[in-house]
Amino acid sequence: MLSPISIGTALEQFCRRIAGREDTVAISGYQRYCLNMQGYSQLTDEAKARIDLAQRFKPAICAALTVAAFFSQSAPFAFLLALLGYWAAFFPNHPVDLVYAGVIRPALRAPDLGADPVPRRFACGMAATLILIGAVAWQAGATIVGSIFVGMTALALLTLTFADFCVGSLFYWLLVRRQIFRGT
Repeated sequence: MLSPISIGTALEQFCRRIAGREDTVAISGYQRYCLNMQGYSQLTDEAKARIDLAQRFKPAICAALTVAAFFSQSAPFAFLLALLGYWAAFFPNHPVDLVYAGVIRPALRAPDLGADPVPRRFACGMAATLILIGAVAWQAGATIVGSIFVGMTALALLTLTFADFCVGSLFYWLLVRRQIFRGT
């Protein structure tokens, strides 16, 4: 059974990990692969370990909002989410980044994440497009089609949040390898 002391210790360790201040810095090969795929290949393993959890903050918020849109099947809410996704794709500072930088980072003394690399920004645009298709479908009365597109996006965001695997970044690199467009 968990005691209040062990819960407090676990919470403290979690906060230290989010803030990138663990005593031991270790990163698995899987984490390295996922962060490299998202555009963080120029960072050292120590820097990757520091940002590993912090860089999941924006996808976690977006995943929660997308799950809410999925269950509410609200076309206006989905249109708003698509707008936020396109904002993240085309501009370096997303509103969720501003919350992280203004509230979360100072409170937890978490690492500075800077602007998202190109593969992550591409993934935001891809997610926004899927949500937009879902919103249009819901607006047109095609609830099953809308739910499929918004649900796929929610699953991709949850995968990024909990498993650190970014489906949109994978598609980015597949397109770069096929020379559909130039990479970074």
